[in-house]
Amino acid sequence: MSPQRSFVSAAPGENGDDSSSSSPALKLLWYLSESLGNVKAAVLNEQPVVVGDSSSASSSSSTTQSSLTFHEALSMIREDYKQDYFVTGQGSMKAYVDTCRFADDFSSFQGENAVNRFKTNVQNLGSLCDDVSIDWNLYVSDVDVTNETPPKIDADTAPSSIRSTWRFKATLRLPWRPILAAKGGTEHVLSPENNRVCEHIERWDSKPGDVIVNLLRPSNGDETTMNTWEKIMLAIYKAVK
Repeated sequence: MSPQRSFVSAAPGENGDDSSSSSPALKLLWYLSESLGNVKAAVLNEQPVVVGDSSSASSSSSTTQSSLTFHEALSMIREDYKQDYFVTGQGSMKAYVDTCRFADDFSSFQGENAVNRFKTNVQNLGSLCDDVSIDWNLYVSDVDVTNETPPKIDADTAPSSIRSTWRFKATLRLPWRPILAAKGGTEHVLSPENNRVCEHIERWDSKPGDVIVNLLRPSNGDETTMNTWEKIMLAIYKAVK
């Protein structure tokens, strides 16, 4: 998931990322996502979530973290998924180096305290979501390792990454109650130095333009019972559909 964000990460083209391949729809989706936390604060009179202290070094700094075995990294990643970390921001994410690169179809960032930045992003998104439904599976070399049984992998030939597939659906806590639904996957690239996650690469199978349009549509399908916000957004949805 990437998946609500009063986002502190960089939009496409910032932080040295090449934005030439980003379509207008993709950029629009990024900036729409970036503003959701502010919309939440304005509409619900709440403050965006802030995770950790970006002014201090994280305890997960790559310079202080010990090495993990492949199975230790797998176990930690699995526990994060059990807590729906990529929506709630509640997982420990202890398997990650603090400077981990986080990338998805909309943004990319890395550097000191990147893990805390990621948690802030997804926790802001999670605070906007009701009726959340998440399904996920973990894979190592195309072997399903979702359950607690680790694969039989020799330490010398352990894969360099762990990947997941996921499906996500939620109703956003906005006046017109749109539904955010997507499916995709995440690759957790492990550092050859310490077997900790150094890259978190998320892909969405959903088209950015479709996601944008669907966020305009009220979840209430009965026009006779719609509130003012729902009627306005439905009209906009019909105009752009």
